[in-house]
Amino acid sequence: MKSQGVKKGDVVTIYMPMIPQLPMTMLACARIGAIHSVVFAGFSSEALSSRIAASNSKVVITADVGMRGTKEIQLKKIVDEAIEKNNCQDIVSKVLVYERERSIAPDSTTTEEGTSNNNDMNWVSGRDVNMNDILPKQRPYCPPESMHAEDPSFILYTSGSTGMPKGLVHTTAGYALYAASTFQITFDHQPDDIFACVADCGWVTGHTYVVYGPLISGGTTVIFESTPLYPDAGRYWDMVQRHKISVFYTAPTAIRSLIRFGDDVPKKYDLSSLRILGSVGEPINAAAWKWYYDAVGQKDCTIVDTYWQVSSILKHFLECSQSPFIFLTETLCSCDLDRDRRPHSYKYPWCHPNEAWILCSSPLWH
Repeated sequence: MKSQGVKKGDVVTIYMPMIPQLPMTMLACARIGAIHSVVFAGFSSEALSSRIAASNSKVVITADVGMRGTKEIQLKKIVDEAIEKNNCQDIVSKVLVYERERSIAPDSTTTEEGTSNNNDMNWVSGRDVNMNDILPKQRPYCPPESMHAEDPSFILYTSGSTGMPKGLVHTTAGYALYAASTFQITFDHQPDDIFACVADCGWVTGHTYVVYGPLISGGTTVIFESTPLYPDAGRYWDMVQRHKISVFYTAPTAIRSLIRFGDDVPKKYDLSSLRILGSVGEPINAAAWKWYYDAVGQKDCTIVDTYWQVSSILKHFLECSQSPFIFLTETLCSCDLDRDRRPHSYKYPWCHPNEAWILCSSPLWH
């Protein structure tokens, strides 16, 4: 990005699928003091255009395509359409493009710099830059930019479902502390945990619990692309089995979509690595909570909920009061249980060693 003129304080719009280059790009922005604005890659060209214009973003980073199940989404085409609207042609000077297949399969063929081997993709000379070609030419170390505590870190726009989207600015130190502390306390982070938040980075949950919370804490985080039903209803549980995931975090909507396939689907997989299950987003109903606890957690996992659902937690906690539950309000409240792999007297001695590494880092600040 620095080679393309991005500097501290610039707003960089990111419109990408859930591939490793998405969090890498977010972290690269943080490294050089640029302000990232991640736009969910399911939004329309009009929604993308309005966010580019509102933030006066001169650089857009995208991919040629994204995948959702078997559907291929032409992301670069949507970016091109967005730049044609809301006077964005006068704002955007660079579009940096990852080729998805080359990004996830590094042995793919290379192209001449500034071009693309996706023949169906429109390419604007002088504006569009192929990231897969310029990345290998960069030096291996980029000095971090010195930041003040109140310097902006990123902008995240509301969905616009209740009116015009509003850009919320998160500052550097406060957000980093919030992300790390809520991750460590709510999910009882242990050094050998494999943590999977299956949210998209286009939402604040993805920012906080796919990227910043786990990586600031020196943890290992799993990135999930596509849907929980592709190629079948066992997608989540196959992922847990293959990567030995110990903490799994999803939304009640996803849980309810899987209940209709029955208990037999999760029973096909080895879910013994799980120790904590998480719920995020809208309030979880009692039936979904019980299925999550019984079928997925095998009645042996603590269920946690993140703080903004406190108003709905107590109701369901009382309905399911025979089951362990941890949640975060102003302090951590937990059931004091003696069974293995459960919190007891606020001490957490258990962990699960494994060798499955998806994306990890040392703490960003020492």
